[in-house]
Amino acid sequence: MKKILLKNATIYTGYEKQVLKHKDVLIINQKIAKIGNNLNSKNVQIIDCSNKFITPGLINLHAHLFGDGKPSKNLGSSKTQKIAVLFSKTHVGKKFIKNLVKRNARMQLMGGVTTIRTSGDLNYSDVWLRDLHLKDVPR
Repeated sequence: MKKILLKNATIYTGYEKQVLKHKDVLIINQKIAKIGNNLNSKNVQIIDCSNKFITPGLINLHAHLFGDGKPSKNLGSSKTQKIAVLFSKTHVGKKFIKNLVKRNARMQLMGGVTTIRTSGDLNYSDVWLRDLHLKDVPR
């Protein structure tokens, strides 16, 4: 059982600008088990969170994981889109899209996004990624 204790954190709850100061957060097996004052536990990794903030994860409700979120003119024309779709159906294209989707999902997580609702990705690559149950990408 892996335990982590975040000590002395400032927690932004997301509810009506509520901020909890000087709180401890006990995490057991990657889930928050308890939030309180002066928490202690045996066999725990302690991380000092003085002058640090804990916030809820962000949710992206409209994502296309084959894109990185930056504006692009490359796929603007219907001809380019058709070529991209044809390429995505090849063996090399499928592998490329899967790697791209995985990389872009990890970038989302590093940006604070913990949950994504995709809006359709090439070759159901978003469904493929979901079914891998990876811990280093948003759910």
